[in-house]
Amino acid sequence: MRALVLLIVCSGAAAPQVLVDLSKPEGRELIDRFETAWTKPSGEPLDCDVRQLSPSLTFSFRHQTGFFLSLPLHQMDPQGSQVSMTTSVRPLAGGNPYYFWQGFTVPKFPAEKIGKRVVGEVGGGFYIGPGEYEVRWLLEDHRGRRCTDSWKVKLKPGRDHRQPLEPNTVTPLILSRWNAEDRANRPFKVSILLHAAPYRLRSTSLHPFDQALLISTLAALLEKTSLSEVAVTAFNLNQQRELLRTDRLDLDAFRRLVAAMDELKLGTIGLDVLSKPEGVPQLIDQVVRRELQRPDPPDAIVFIGPNTRYDDSPPADLLREVAGPQPPLFFYLHLARFHLPWKDGIEKLVGKMNGETKDIWRPDDLSDAIRDLEARLKRRAQMPLARKPPSTARIWPVQNFAASDAK
Repeated sequence: MRALVLLIVCSGAAAPQVLVDLSKPEGRELIDRFETAWTKPSGEPLDCDVRQLSPSLTFSFRHQTGFFLSLPLHQMDPQGSQVSMTTSVRPLAGGNPYYFWQGFTVPKFPAEKIGKRVVGEVGGGFYIGPGEYEVRWLLEDHRGRRCTDSWKVKLKPGRDHRQPLEPNTVTPLILSRWNAEDRANRPFKVSILLHAAPYRLRSTSLHPFDQALLISTLAALLEKTSLSEVAVTAFNLNQQRELLRTDRLDLDAFRRLVAAMDELKLGTIGLDVLSKPEGVPQLIDQVVRRELQRPDPPDAIVFIGPNTRYDDSPPADLLREVAGPQPPLFFYLHLARFHLPWKDGIEKLVGKMNGETKDIWRPDDLSDAIRDLEARLKRRAQMPLARKPPSTARIWPVQNFAASDAK
């Protein structure tokens, strides 16, 4: 019988996994503690199960590997626990190890209702280049109790020359080659609307795989196009709320985006949301109209996300908002898991805007879609510039529209 699962990463108190900076005293102190735990084990042990993940090619043409942790909750403090994970990844061909750290909180729970089958789950990962690596992993709670594991992972050199990482190289799951400061002379401004939702329609959580899929798609789009300015709005239709908004994506905003997805609670939906099905099209209307009404509208509005249950058609007044001699391009990078017998609401909206939906099944599909978007932007740039003034059309209020993280 399968264990009941409480997702720790959805507790609202998880910190994103970060690469430890060994030049700082706190970084060196953390590593000293980690190495001591391996050479001189001490403290009461914690029972946990760590499942290693084989390297897999993401949409940014990087190979991701990592782990998935199951932690029985009956052994944790019912009043809540502070827990940290430290991971060391050492290339066996030589060189210094890379260290990653992540902290999270196990929330309070009623001890009398928690049996041995109830577990918490959390994951972590990193990108690797070709080579063989030794991974050492340590989990420790606020009482000094520990759980450790170690394993080896190997990635053979491939024939695909698009692999961006050198052999025996490790990087965090975050943008590495995007620098907003270096893109001032590039021609195109784009607004990205990221639907932060699971790849599987019935999933109640945003697993590390789902995050990697979304993040690697966003990373590939940013790194392979001539975008000068990028605004990002992340939202979830099931929750009918905005997770994060930034008018100018940089590395700090990218980290906050990862943290916002870590904190997303999909297993609990409020009664106010369930009783308001019109909130989904209102949220779509809100985020799109806001981009259209910018003083300097974007050259393109790009949706990124998996299949959705939402299949309503866009409101007529939003279509009128886009009408004009040179509206922005609409593009939908649809992370398809299977063919649905209907078009979802985002695809309908993009179609009504004379835009293009690209089904993304594998990395090559994404590369083709990015080239197509770039070509469309270049053709649009050759058209006479004739922006229309922002509309005064009414914007629907969305009661569950969370406070933005705008900068």
